[in-house]
Amino acid sequence: MAGGKDVRESNDKSQPNHQEHEKLRVEHVDSLNKSSIVFAAFASAGFHEFMLNWYAHTQKLNIGNVIVAAFDAETEKVCKENNIPYLGDEELRYTHGVVATGGQPLHDQNAKVTMVGKAFQQIGALKASFLLRLMQKGFRVLVSDCDTAWMRDPREWFATNEMAKYVDMAVSTDCLSYKNEEKVRGCWHDQFNTGILFLNPTEKTKGFLKDWQVALETTTHKFEHDQDIFNRLLREGAGLRPPQRLDEIDVENRKEGAERHELHVALASKDLKLGALPLTLFTSGHVFFIQQTHLHLNVEPFVVHTTYQFSQARGKRQRLREHQLWLIDAQEYHDEGNFITTSEKPPQELLSIGIENHLKLASWYRLVLRNLFAYAEILNRIPILPEFSCLCDRYWGNVLPQCYIPGADIHPPYNKCPMDHVTNLPNLERAGLNFREYSFLTNEQTSDKIKQSVETVSLSRQFPTDEEIRDQLGRKTDKRVLVLETASKSFCTFKDESKSKAFDSKMQTGLEAGSHFCKHGGSTGRICEIGFTKPKGVSQNRDCDRMRSEDFDFEKFYDKLWEHKG
Repeated sequence: MAGGKDVRESNDKSQPNHQEHEKLRVEHVDSLNKSSIVFAAFASAGFHEFMLNWYAHTQKLNIGNVIVAAFDAETEKVCKENNIPYLGDEELRYTHGVVATGGQPLHDQNAKVTMVGKAFQQIGALKASFLLRLMQKGFRVLVSDCDTAWMRDPREWFATNEMAKYVDMAVSTDCLSYKNEEKVRGCWHDQFNTGILFLNPTEKTKGFLKDWQVALETTTHKFEHDQDIFNRLLREGAGLRPPQRLDEIDVENRKEGAERHELHVALASKDLKLGALPLTLFTSGHVFFIQQTHLHLNVEPFVVHTTYQFSQARGKRQRLREHQLWLIDAQEYHDEGNFITTSEKPPQELLSIGIENHLKLASWYRLVLRNLFAYAEILNRIPILPEFSCLCDRYWGNVLPQCYIPGADIHPPYNKCPMDHVTNLPNLERAGLNFREYSFLTNEQTSDKIKQSVETVSLSRQFPTDEEIRDQLGRKTDKRVLVLETASKSFCTFKDESKSKAFDSKMQTGLEAGSHFCKHGGSTGRICEIGFTKPKGVSQNRDCDRMRSEDFDFEKFYDKLWEHKG
């Protein structure tokens, strides 16, 4: 493994001098193996959990040629404590707060977060400087943001792909369509995503990295980030030229259909040979978590980057947990506690595609969540959130009327939709709500004692109070998991009105969420349907007999299901 333990004593009151930093830098870099690709990442305070998860995936794949750029003393300390090889010195120092794209750090909801453009630009410049050092040492580098998860070892793919040797560098893409990628041999008109980069140590690569670093250090554009400048630099001058034909570079025999997994190449500015990493193998958040293209094509991706999500760091972590790619939870997360969940499916009439059904389905689901959180409080259990199917995609731009992002290959319904598509994860956490992801009981890390102690339960009548629930289910402490056959009509209120009000206050925070589903039109240029509203409080709806006699459906628990604007 590259590097070794930092020999310096940990002492927050003293700062190591530059010579000590330089010695450590040389020791770690020189211990890397030039005959193999170097896996690299970078991190600063606020992203340590993602760095640890990134590193855990490399170790699970037995990848030892690893180095992390530690951009502050706190990150160096975490690397040292976890035996992660790192590069850190005074020239690689980040000086701003936690960048806002990640939101509040997972470990600290009160940490200072910055939206200052210079913060993003400084991170990008440090990244370019870090990579330039590795290039000057002659390493081939596969660098990825620490919010990626490596699922398969890509080294053989790079070793056997002739174009990987041919290019100066290759980059992932935000392209959503493998069909368009195949048609034009690379998504050259979409934004390249610098979250995954493969670099050969050529003079053109070094020149580009230096230009990138200088541009980031000198830009006067307040909101221009590293990825914006990266894309701009590639297209300067002559810009991107028509892709090289595959058979002009790779002369080996190819199997039919193999182009889907080949490295498409174009000439960029200053004749830099640029590869576009295939989106089915080096996947974005939308391709992997929403479209789940790999399942449709029966392809095993190498890596996923947690892009296209809506709950900042907590949304990224939740998506990785849902797909069993978050490897650093304490064992207690998978061993301890008793749980409550449901097997109830939504009404069949809600399952046809369209924005109205999507928002109705979201309302039904959010009522189910509220009820599960109530049971958790009453029975001292932890809710396992049920799966949710999206009938309409969530997007910053216009997604209506078709309910999917223009250009996406796979259209709704999107099964096992991420939780950040229907809730705001930071608000759930802010409300103090504990829960588990829908895949918890299928996760190999979860204790068999939990998996083998499951009982399905039905209620003696609909819309019970907390006392009735406790009388019926409170004694089932021998079962680790209780599965409600019906959840949408499983709760009325707390008998104690003060408890009802306290629970409502918690739900007001936890279920606070919003999303605009828009199309062109109207006086402002956009017509939007705005979800997601919250169910009425249990301190308001206290007539349990009426709920039963009128057989309340989920819509009666809402003043309105969504808002219309435009």
